[in-house]
Amino acid sequence: MELKNRFKQARSHSGLSQQELAEKAHTSQVMISKIELGKTLQPRRMEVFARLLNVPEEWLQYGLNPPEWLLDQVSNDDGDDNTESNCIYVKHVREVPIVSWVKAGDFCNSETQASFDDFEMILCPEPSASEKTFALRVVGDSMTNPYGRSYPQGTIIFVDPLKVAQPGSRVIARTAKGHTFKELVVNEFGEQYLKPLNPAHKLLMDDDIEVCGVVIGSYFKE
Repeated sequence: MELKNRFKQARSHSGLSQQELAEKAHTSQVMISKIELGKTLQPRRMEVFARLLNVPEEWLQYGLNPPEWLLDQVSNDDGDDNTESNCIYVKHVREVPIVSWVKAGDFCNSETQASFDDFEMILCPEPSASEKTFALRVVGDSMTNPYGRSYPQGTIIFVDPLKVAQPGSRVIARTAKGHTFKELVVNEFGEQYLKPLNPAHKLLMDDDIEVCGVVIGSYFKE
């Protein structure tokens, strides 16, 4: 189940119309409609919406820790595999360290067992995350996209060094200037480039680009 479906399901259960929820959240009905249509992929004020809809923020955002009324609804479905609510379960949630960009190289190296001691920990909502997964806080605006999926400064990204990068993957890569967060682009000759999502920034075309981790998820808190 996607965020748009959870949001609409929670609003319907609350008995609020889009306009009523918008007024309580001090936003517009158009914004609520965009969230429920999936046109806003990373809506802000999720903490406010979760409180107004009386559901856990982590469920509204990621599908984790569903509200009791939804569990009751699923249990009464008598095993109906077509019930969309069945998609909310996550079999395994891994706690991962939030590391500094200075330490990113140590954690990117899949051959090294970096210690998690003395690091702030956070739950990673992606069930496929490997034991090597770690988190970083985005710095700068090169991945702030004015047109779609965006990672503004302060966004927490989850990085898996064991995942194989594909063209179009958002990755952590080592360049001559250090580690950076960009989208991987591969041309017809197999040459790799790093593309920022912000059109105001230029492509990185270093000769010695080394992809060392794939971004498997993100979290942005108001």
